Amino acid sequence: MNVDKMDQSRQSRPKEQSDLSFDKTEEIDEKIQSHQVTSDTPAEVAPPTDHDLDPPLTQLQEEQENLQLLYKLSRSLVKIVDPIAVAQDALQLITEALSILRGEVLAIDDQTGQLQVLALMGYDDAALDLYREKAEMRLQYGLAWRVAQSKEAIALPDVNCSEYWLPIPGLDDNICSAAAVPMLADEKMSGIMTLLSDEFDELNQDRLELLTAIATQVALALQNAYLFVSEQEARSTAEVLREAHLELTQSLDIHRIATISLKYLDRLTHYDHAAVVLCRSKAELYVSAYQGHDKHIEPQALLGRQLPLSSYPLIQKIIERGKTLIISDTQAEPDWQPVIVGEATRSWLGVPLTTGQETIGVLIAAKTSPNYFRNQNGRLAEALAIQTATAIQNGQLYMEVQINRNRLRRLADQLITMQEAERQRVSRELHDEAGQALNALKVSLSLIHDDLPAEFAALQQRLKDASDLADQTLNRIRTISYDLRPPELDTLGLDAALEEFCEDFAQRTRLKIWYTGQELPELADAIRISFYRFLQEALTNVVKHAQASEVKVKLTHTDHQVCLSIADNGRGFLVILPAQAHGGSPGLGLLGMKERFEQLGGSINITSRLGEGTTIAACIPGEMAA
Repeated sequence: MNVDKMDQSRQSRPKEQSDLSFDKTEEIDEKIQSHQVTSDTPAEVAPPTDHDLDPPLTQLQEEQENLQLLYKLSRSLVKIVDPIAVAQDALQLITEALSILRGEVLAIDDQTGQLQVLALMGYDDAALDLYREKAEMRLQYGLAWRVAQSKEAIALPDVNCSEYWLPIPGLDDNICSAAAVPMLADEKMSGIMTLLSDEFDELNQDRLELLTAIATQVALALQNAYLFVSEQEARSTAEVLREAHLELTQSLDIHRIATISLKYLDRLTHYDHAAVVLCRSKAELYVSAYQGHDKHIEPQALLGRQLPLSSYPLIQKIIERGKTLIISDTQAEPDWQPVIVGEATRSWLGVPLTTGQETIGVLIAAKTSPNYFRNQNGRLAEALAIQTATAIQNGQLYMEVQINRNRLRRLADQLITMQEAERQRVSRELHDEAGQALNALKVSLSLIHDDLPAEFAALQQRLKDASDLADQTLNRIRTISYDLRPPELDTLGLDAALEEFCEDFAQRTRLKIWYTGQELPELADAIRISFYRFLQEALTNVVKHAQASEVKVKLTHTDHQVCLSIADNGRGFLVILPAQAHGGSPGLGLLGMKERFEQLGGSINITSRLGEGTTIAACIPGEMAA
């Protein structure tokens, strides 16, 4: 039962007198003359006395006062858009005009069907406290309840003679007559208006017609007020959901998404405690976010807290059925189990966070007072839950992508490390074993050539050809060994290795390469080999695609970064993708280089214009290179 407003003092009704108009007096005279008694013997008719005019004059006065009351009531209520204010002002006007001791406007709860106090008039503070304490029985089984069941007005000229009257001792001792009238608008009953008088027969059957008309006026005013409030609430709700959508879509962090959701849930339901509980697995939950007004609960201790699903049958029911659950009073719920330890929850709301056919968690709101959450609260929370679930799913997908990307990067890094180690091993074996074997073969061929007599000239020529082939193979093996792992990287450093490679590449390809370098501080092996492979890939692409005649290679070092740039004077191309190679199609080599430098915290940038050449630069931040 909610008692929102009550008059602090009862005011007496000022008597309103209305004078009859001249036309009305003539009408009464005509009616009286038409009812004169005639006989066979003419007799003198006496003029009407004041006593003869009293009954019609009094009746007309009452009708006029009633019409004035209805007109005044409609004019007063049409400007009010707050339901409580409508009920309060109507009661004040009615009790004053009809000299009624007390009045009540009772609303019917759409969800429970029970009567709830919307406004009271004629109760002081002490009476109001007593009413709150004792009126529950009267509201559930008394006069107003009877009217709510029958939808027909009831008048009790003498409350002592009716079984419908359930008085509150100490409060209703002076009540003599009472009336209760349904408030109907468009054939829908929105509540009951009850009037109480301290005079017998003050509220009788004769007054029900007036009271019904009054109740209809109040019902229409309440209907308009409720429509206005509903429209305002709908606009406010739409704005809250719009703001929530904008903020939820700006983050991919699941904890932040859950926290944002609780912020907007508070604006929609005004809870005391709330939490977002997500499924870690089919048998386990965890608290992703918590918000409450209880100072004794530490939010940080709740975050990430693991909860076995079997210990919370209500949450389990929500997840299995995918439907919202409202607990009006947790003390009457045998399966109730608090998620937040220490919360004094009486009313509880649980909304599933569903994506597609899967429920990924539950949005929970709690209130310390019973019977707080209604179906409307559930619908608002469901609208927010849809946005929250979508944002959380996006966050989970992003997290999975990040995890998989990091896993791939670690695998790629391990693969590159293994690849470089294998190249180093192969280079060493080619240089040491194959090179030494070919050298030995070349020496043996030379000795055989020298030992043969002059008459074996043809055989000597064949031995010389074999020796030359061994020499060519040895040079090729040295080149391959050098490309696999230049020894200068380990002995002289990156600058010398790059310069040596440029000179060797220029000799092999007849491409003019201008190299400019500088001494560098000690760099990690992964960085040195990445720059070297980058130069290899870039120069290879120049030869394949650029149609360039010369290339400028420049190695620079500052406190902020180490960069290696390769600029050619070739045909250029239209840069669409950051890692696009010459010829307009993505080069797998450069894409691999880009991925490698990103793993090292660096980047690769390409600038090119058609007919004006291409410049490609790889850079590593100074703090990563140190």
